[in-house]
Amino acid sequence: VDSSSSAEYSDSVPKGRVISIGDRPDGGNWRPGDTIVLNVSKGSEPVTVPNVAGKNLADAMQILTDAGLNPTTSVPQGIWILFNATSTDPAADTSVDKHSDVRVKVAG
Repeated sequence: VDSSSSAEYSDSVPKGRVISIGDRPDGGNWRPGDTIVLNVSKGSEPVTVPNVAGKNLADAMQILTDAGLNPTTSVPQGIWILFNATSTDPAADTSVDKHSDVRVKVAG
């Protein structure tokens, strides 16, 4: 049996692991000489960290969440409205995996 593979992004299957095995085109059992197609995970889709410098902290946290990231900050949520974001770690315009942690820094 020969095999080939295709790849796609997956948030739930680690990079390099098989997501699924293709079905036999005409159904039935696999036979010698058949080609099996493996769908392999590329891991989480890459996301570019948005530039939120100068934005109100509450807005910055929402922008990062909407981009598929997991933003964190040292400022308690109840007072986010009082602060502006100064930068992120990783930095803006950096490519990271979707759902990555991004630390939002504020002046202070």
